[in-house]
Amino acid sequence: TGFDGQEVVEKDFALKYSRIRATPVFACFDADGNLLTRYTGAVKNVDEFMLLGEYVIGGHYKNTRFNAFKRNRLSS
Repeated sequence: TGFDGQEVVEKDFALKYSRIRATPVFACFDADGNLLTRYTGAVKNVDEFMLLGEYVIGGHYKNTRFNAFKRNRLSS
């Protein structure tokens, strides 16, 4: 089901809401269905997945790329 309440297959959802054409992709949306950010590629482990969540929840996606955020967090 899309954000508009209409049934849609996954492929069409990915193209309509975030123009995703490759996988894996982690796409994060706000409560209104607006795309906040997306990360293309696999995560290495649970710790990296949790770091990706922290990146989104903390709003860090607004001014830095995930790889830079990850480098900074792992070096501190």
